[in-house]
Amino acid sequence: MCNIDELKDLLNEGENLLKIIESNNSMFRDAPCLDRRKTQEWKLKTLTCLKNTIGTEDELYHEFKKHTQTTYKHEIEKAVPTLKIIIKNLESNPKPKNNTSNDEIIETILNRFHKVVVELKELDLEIQKESDVKKLLKALLGIYYENIKVEEPVESYADIGSQIDLYIKDINYGIEIKLAKNSIQQRQIVEQINDDIQKYQKLPNCEKIYFFIYNPDFLIKNHASFDDLPPKTGNIEITTIVTPKL
Repeated sequence: MCNIDELKDLLNEGENLLKIIESNNSMFRDAPCLDRRKTQEWKLKTLTCLKNTIGTEDELYHEFKKHTQTTYKHEIEKAVPTLKIIIKNLESNPKPKNNTSNDEIIETILNRFHKVVVELKELDLEIQKESDVKKLLKALLGIYYENIKVEEPVESYADIGSQIDLYIKDINYGIEIKLAKNSIQQRQIVEQINDDIQKYQKLPNCEKIYFFIYNPDFLIKNHASFDDLPPKTGNIEITTIVTPKL
C-alpha cells in the first residue's frame, strides 16, 4: 500500500511533467502534449498507488483516471490538482479506505478458494482441472486487481521456455497453481515446486510468488514437507499455501 509520502513524490513528478511540452503533429496543434512515455508511466504508477490507497470506488480515483486518458497538457493540469485533493484528504483522515495489504487479500482468496468451489457446485459448476482452478482464481483476483496476466512468460531456464500461471502486474506478484488430484503424490508436487523456484527467479519485476496447492480430495495430509521450501528465490519472496487442509 502506498503512503502519503509516496503520493507526494508522484505529485511532484506530475508537476514536473507539466513543464515538458512535446511537439504536437496532430490536427490539434493548439492543444500541447506532454512527454508521452513519461506521462504514461506516471499515470500507471499513480493509478496503482491510488488503487491500493483509496480504492477504485472512490470518486476522486475516477476523476484522476478521467483526466489521464490522454497526454494533453490541459487534461494533466486537471489531474494534478485532483491528486493534491486526494493527498489533503488522506492527511486529514490518515486511515485509508483500503487498509488491507495485498498479502492479506491474496491469502484470504487462496485460503477460502475451496469454500467458493463448494458453493459453485450448487450451480452445477465443477472444478475438475488445473485450468478450471486458474480461471476461477483469476476471476476472484479480478475483484481487486485489473491487470492479471495468464501464463506470463519467464526468461528461459536451461533453454526451456517457462510460464507462470498468473501474474498480477498491478503489484508484481505471481501465482503458480498445483492441483492435488487423482494419483499425484505429495513428493511430486514438492519436486515440481523446487524446479519452478529455480525457473521463476528470472521472472522480471516480480516481488513475490505464491505456490497455491489446491487439495480438494485431501490427498495431501502432511504439510511439513512444504515448510522446508526456500523462503526466497533471488530477490523474490516465496509463500506456499495448501487448501483445504485436514
